[in-house]
Amino acid sequence: MIMKKNWKIIALLLTLSSGLVVAWCFLTAKRPLDQVVMSLGDTYAQIEKASSYKMLHASDSSGAWSALGDEPFMLHFNDSQFAFSTSSSFLYIVGEHNQARSLRMSPQTKTLPLEEMLKVALDLEKQLKNGGWKICSPNELPAYGDMPDIAKKLAERKNPNVFWRAGDKYMLNYNTRLFSSANFFHNDLYLMTISMGMNISQPCITPEEDTPDTEIPRKVTFKSNGT
Repeated sequence: MIMKKNWKIIALLLTLSSGLVVAWCFLTAKRPLDQVVMSLGDTYAQIEKASSYKMLHASDSSGAWSALGDEPFMLHFNDSQFAFSTSSSFLYIVGEHNQARSLRMSPQTKTLPLEEMLKVALDLEKQLKNGGWKICSPNELPAYGDMPDIAKKLAERKNPNVFWRAGDKYMLNYNTRLFSSANFFHNDLYLMTISMGMNISQPCITPEEDTPDTEIPRKVTFKSNGT
C-alpha cells in the first residue's frame, strides 16, 4: 500500500515537472529578444542607456574601447534618416575617444539554409533602399536582390561583397559565408556578416553615376579619428 502511494506521488511530481518544463519553453520562445539601440557616434553610456541588452565592455587609458554582444538580440540602428533594424547573433563595436566608430555584426541569430538567409538579406536591402542608402557601383557590385545568380555565387563560395553609402555619414558592406556540413544530408548553411564605419574618406559610385565601364572599387576605407 505504501509503495503504491509512493508511486502515485512520484507520478504526480513527474507530471508537474513536465508541465513546468513545457510552460518554461513556451514562455522562452515567446519572449522578445533584448534590444541594442545605437548609432555610430554614440558613446558607450548612450548605447547602454538606450538598450535592454547588456554587452561586455572593455576600455584602456588611451580612450579606446570596445563592446561585445554574443547572444541573440534585436539591433535598432538609430538614425533620423538612415535607420534599420534586424535580429542579430553578435555585435562588435569599436570606439575611439568615447564614440562608437565602427561595428561588425550578423543580421541572423544562427546560420541558415540559403533560402532563409536570402530572405534576411532581402529584408535588409529593402530597409536600406527605403531609408535613403545608396548602393555603390550597382552594375559591378549589385545587391543580392539584383543578382540573378546570387544562389550560385554563394554556393561556389564566391562571397560577393555589397557596399552601401548613407550620405557622407556611414558606409556599410556585407558578404556571406558558406558552412558546408559533412553529414549524410549535406545541409549547407550560410551566415551573412555586416561591417559599418563612419566619416567616409573614399567616394563610392552611386546608381545615378554608375556605368558598365566603371572601375570596381577594390577597397573601401574609413577616416581614422582626427583625420
